[in-house]
Amino acid sequence: DLLGDVAYRMPPLTTVDVYDMVRELKASPRLFGHGGAAPVDIAAVEDLVARVSKLAEDLPEVAQLDLGPVLAAKRGVTPLWAQVRLATPRNRVDTGLVRRL
Repeated sequence: DLLGDVAYRMPPLTTVDVYDMVRELKASPRLFGHGGAAPVDIAAVEDLVARVSKLAEDLPEVAQLDLGPVLAAKRGVTPLWAQVRLATPRNRVDTGLVRRL
């Protein structure tokens, strides 16, 4: 949020979606150690994004989820706070089928 650097996709996310989202951020080179920064646990960052997508798919009553800031370290990620807004889920108009890779 601080940099206005965000990536969007519509859940459910595939592994390709998650991979692309992490790497399309303008600040992503810093995650990989550019400029002398310590590289972070990219697998943990991707896992967090994938789990949030799965949560959105499995729990339609979650209308909004904010995590922030999320600290990414050499091993693991840690969201410092989370805020969840619940709402009555809308009726799904899809068949319940989801794409998987």
